[in-house]
Amino acid sequence: MFHPSCVPYIFAYVSDLPRARAFYEGALGLRVLEEDPGAVKYDSGDVVLALNRAADHGVALPGARDDSVMIVFHTPDLDVTRDDLTRRGVTLGRPLRYEIGATVSFYDPDGHCLCLYEPSDEALSWRSGPKIAALLGEEAARGAQPPGPGLSRSRIIYVFLFVRDAARTRAFYHDRLGLTVLEEDDESGVVKYDAGGFILATHLVGGDAACAVDMELSSPKSVSFAVYAPDIEAAYADLGSRSLPFEGGIRRTAIGETVKFIDLDGHPFYLYTPSAEALTWSSGPRVRELVRRYGTDTPG
Repeated sequence: MFHPSCVPYIFAYVSDLPRARAFYEGALGLRVLEEDPGAVKYDSGDVVLALNRAADHGVALPGARDDSVMIVFHTPDLDVTRDDLTRRGVTLGRPLRYEIGATVSFYDPDGHCLCLYEPSDEALSWRSGPKIAALLGEEAARGAQPPGPGLSRSRIIYVFLFVRDAARTRAFYHDRLGLTVLEEDDESGVVKYDAGGFILATHLVGGDAACAVDMELSSPKSVSFAVYAPDIEAAYADLGSRSLPFEGGIRRTAIGETVKFIDLDGHPFYLYTPSAEALTWSSGPRVRELVRRYGTDTPG
């Protein structure tokens, strides 16, 4: 039975790749792992953040700020990182400080919602705390190491997907897809899943006062995820037997084998088996490392 344990890629689709690169590299300071005319891949911890030109993939962008997905970067000191990004020309919102720690959100040029997060000691004591400590290292998780310039030393530790029905969404992600639940909070409508190199969390729209959002989830989604499958045909057959809603069959291209599925609120995912060719590219060593660390098998 297939149980996903590694999500090596987060894909954010953009309208103007040079403009997006100026933001992610110039303002945020992310390090490039690989680039080509239509895409760029960044080192962002234990997941690769890839910007893809939307027109090349037939992706319609929302045309405004998209709060349906939030990509969260850790910082050991939110105030220091916020001040640094402000000097770099990034416009950030008002910081929020409550039991989870300190957060502040901002947007890239295409309206993708990004967030800085400084965990509290209380949050690190919760059931998801050991996962955060494992991703960051115990000292870094507790803020013992200073932040770097921009987000050059930061890593993605959470991605939040906002949803309309917490119970049905949990059944989709845990019962049908097979993700491992790390922690859940019925009161706020949050469920956190182990995605290997980060925590994938679903959050009920308006589920708590600190995130009392009102959004239109039917708008186009401009962020997707690659879920590693060591044997995509076996995973496709197994998940199909669990009524996972695939769109079409397996596609084979230079990057490897993929098949798309979409969750109940339109968030897109791909099962992904990398090709031998893709593993020779500049991002290949990072993908191999992530799969060895979190996956059920080693590719290639």
